[in-house]
Amino acid sequence: MCPVPLQSLRRLARGLVIALGVASTAPALAYSVVRPALGYRKGWIELLDDFAPWLYLAAPFALIVGQLVGSRAAMAAGGAASAMFVRRWGGRFVRWDGCHTRDATSTTAGALTLMTFNVLAWTRDGDDIAAAIARIDPDVVTLQEIGPRPMARLLIALGDRLPYSAVHATPSSAGTATLSRFPLSDAEPFTLSALGGHWCARMTVHAPTGPIALFNIHTKIPRLRMSRRHLGRYWLPAAFHAERRLVEVHKLCAMIDAIEGPLLLMGDFNMTERSEDYALIARRLTDAYREVGRGLGQTFPAWRSVPQSLPLPFPMLRLDHIWYSRHFAAVWAKVGPSAGSDHHSVVVRVATRTRNTDP
Repeated sequence: MCPVPLQSLRRLARGLVIALGVASTAPALAYSVVRPALGYRKGWIELLDDFAPWLYLAAPFALIVGQLVGSRAAMAAGGAASAMFVRRWGGRFVRWDGCHTRDATSTTAGALTLMTFNVLAWTRDGDDIAAAIARIDPDVVTLQEIGPRPMARLLIALGDRLPYSAVHATPSSAGTATLSRFPLSDAEPFTLSALGGHWCARMTVHAPTGPIALFNIHTKIPRLRMSRRHLGRYWLPAAFHAERRLVEVHKLCAMIDAIEGPLLLMGDFNMTERSEDYALIARRLTDAYREVGRGLGQTFPAWRSVPQSLPLPFPMLRLDHIWYSRHFAAVWAKVGPSAGSDHHSVVVRVATRTRNTDP
């Protein structure tokens, strides 16, 4: 048996590394070229859109491999995929705080710190949630998936900071609550689905600058129908349906259109900015994190939570949003703590515009 020459092994290894580098960029390159021509699509393409930024994860690897082994093909593939990522999302990584404040007041009276938080707290204690909210010290916080027991803890622990509340806590994932530093009025719970919808709420916040319409929203998660096959303890998906969420968003948009004055829309929308549902709201309001947040701002799932319904190892989706009407300008936005939830919170600073905002 003749030994394989060392030089041949090196060539084989180099070829495999180059092939791996080029192949790893293929999903991103194919998505960038083909996806724009398809337009709005339901089903698996919707889900693929949600995870689109992660298709480009291997691009720097291919670029570095190409440079190390002297492969123009790997460098070209990695460079092209990296350029496509930078073109679409790169600007979000070079932002600085305060870049959008020239249209807004910088006084305490004209600015609000807002927090939205899916707390995943139906029966557990709320001490960790109260501590997380106290550290942020928001003027208004909207909560989703809140139960009676942790809600009682929050009202006691945060009563001095946030003395006003609108609560509809339930011993299930449907509960909602809003805590405010400023008086609340006309609070009304509602659902966006006729059957089985999460509780939402609308109310008026009497801020120092005047009344603000506030919506605390929690839309239904898209249906991920599972097959009979499974991988370990996880069942494999068979179909993806987001129609239920789209129906809810259409109803929500009709409610938004009826509001003429200042409006804040906060909550867990169970959708990313690449969905058609998101586009419907974006035509009406401004997403604070997309406007001034640094990075991609993923909020789900929280680190080490790995929910069984969608077993992801770290935050990969931005599902929680704070929107505002033209009466405001975003100062900064960031991802907040998770405090035992499977969602990270979102924290935003907005200020009232000082000049005429009429179209």
